[in-house]
Order: sequence, then structure tokens, then C-alpha cells
Amino acid sequence: MQRIGRRPILILDEAQNLNFEALEELRMLSNVVFDKEFALQTLLLGQPQFRFILGNPSLEQLRQRITAAYHLGPLNEVETRAYIEHRLQQADWKGDPRLSDDCFSALYLHSGGLPRRINSLCSRLLLHGFLEELHTLTGRAVQKVAKDLRDENRVIAGHSDEGPSGGKLTL
Repeated sequence: MQRIGRRPILILDEAQNLNFEALEELRMLSNVVFDKEFALQTLLLGQPQFRFILGNPSLEQLRQRITAAYHLGPLNEVETRAYIEHRLQQADWKGDPRLSDDCFSALYLHSGGLPRRINSLCSRLLLHGFLEELHTLTGRAVQKVAKDLRDENRVIAGHSDEGPSGGKLTL
């Protein structure tokens, strides 16, 4: 690739999940040189806790190779709406179902403006709308879906031993 003037880039998402050995291998890869230039550029994307992982003294050499770092915080309410509308447009959304203003507000409230949570909540909301044959999604629908997700997460995390109908779950 470098012969034609291009430089390969390795993009790793969820970098906070990489163990020390993987990060050390990444550092070793960053040492590879081709025609007096580093052969690979790496972009690490991770949750805020990744900054603490990189702070480990044993990762000093890897930190020395970092040329830029940026922390993307949560989106505000206006950005959340724009993000959702953009994602819908990319999916060739034709306006059905319609999302009411209070729907967007509720999506922001329940996601905290975090894109991963926005995506999860919207996916579930759209599925709910499809199953219920809704042509307008409202804040009330978001409330229901958010509650269902919280309840499911409690069961998965083992914080509850009752199923949706109140009966005991055996996993």
C-alpha cells in the first residue's frame, strides 16, 4: 500500500476490552518500519475507562507512540436528536414511523446522550413500533421500551430472580 502512497490504518473499537498482552502486541506492531516509515497507523477507540488502562506504568512505551487522544463525551439533547435523524436518513427512512418531539426528549433522557445507548434504545423502540403497528413513536413508547430494557438487564445481571410475569426464572 505504501508503494502507491497509501498508509494502512488499523482501527480498534472497544479498546478498553484489550488485555495487557494485546496492547503489548499492538505496541510491537507499531515498531514495524517499511521504507523508513512506520508501516501501520493505529486508531484506538474506547470507553472513558481506557484512559485509566493506558495510565498503567507498564504501558509507557505504548503511550509514547500516541500522537493524539480525544475523549468524546455524551451528546447533548440537540445533538442526540440530530444523531438519530442522521442515522434514520442513512437507513433511507421515509418518515414512518414519525418520532414526536417528546420521543426525542425521552430518548435523550434515557440514553444520557451516549451513542451506544441511543442506538440500543432506538433499535428496540423501532422494533416495538413495528410490532405494535405504530405510525408515531412518542415519549410514552420510549418510557415503556426503556423500562423493558432495564428489567431485562436486571435479570441478565442477576439482580432479580423474577421474570416479566412475576414468576421465578431459572437460568
